[in-house]
Amino acid sequence: MDVTDKEVLAPLISMDNVRTKIFYHDRKSRSDLIANIVKMIGKDLAIEKMSRNEIVLVLQTDPVDREKSELEIEADIDKLYKLEQFAFADIYGLVWKIEEKFEKEDCEYFHDIRSVVSLIDALAFNHLVKDKIYPAVTHLVASLNSKGNFDGYLYEDNWLHYSADGKSFVRPETKHAIELANNAIQFLFAGSDAFYSHYESMINKKHRKPQELDEVDYLEIFNNAHYYFSMHEKIEKDAFSYLIYLLHGNINEAKKALEHFEKDIRCIDDSKNLERWTLYTALEKSIEGIY
Repeated sequence: MDVTDKEVLAPLISMDNVRTKIFYHDRKSRSDLIANIVKMIGKDLAIEKMSRNEIVLVLQTDPVDREKSELEIEADIDKLYKLEQFAFADIYGLVWKIEEKFEKEDCEYFHDIRSVVSLIDALAFNHLVKDKIYPAVTHLVASLNSKGNFDGYLYEDNWLHYSADGKSFVRPETKHAIELANNAIQFLFAGSDAFYSHYESMINKKHRKPQELDEVDYLEIFNNAHYYFSMHEKIEKDAFSYLIYLLHGNINEAKKALEHFEKDIRCIDDSKNLERWTLYTALEKSIEGIY
């Protein structure tokens, strides 16, 4: 797309309630596209339409991959913004399908982490976000990164919406998803020494890498985590994100350790048992999500 196409494309892109998808090959071509869009329709309109997801820039991938992933999730996002056009049975089926994709952490379907957040944003538009989908966000960051479907940190400006009085806002559910994703991204980039150094020193006291952990290590880590959370009287979000990261290192050994952790809880009768059960339940759900 070039500025020489302005007479043809500018009126189409500028139309209200029109969603334009433009494919790019690499970071440089993406920057060039943005610059050309600004030249065509002006900076203010370009920012408004991109923030509303009415102009979407998509990394060009293999046609087969796009057929299986990107096109499917984009179609589902479009449907979520047009639910009034569908019968109740169709809406129920769509929401059920999406929840199942989150539960299975289906990388082929989600394609990249931005699609994950865009889907949550579309669900939030209809007040359909459930808390149970959030753990998948953290797990998908690691999984999608390992597949090469990753393009850096997320910025709230990409999911801006506007109220009737013209004020911009980001939906709370979307903001939470972005925060979870960026925390996981931060850890992937910086490592535990930088971002989770405090939690590592309190929870993973031997400073072992996730892939080096065995059943004994995990059991010690779970007990350390319980002590840490008891001291703070809550399960801290970032600390638990660190635990999830450790679980990914050797999930089979972690599962064995959790079974021992449960047995230990049943043998202990004190005021801290409820806290242990709370941590156990959270870990159990996370392990099930990874599987």
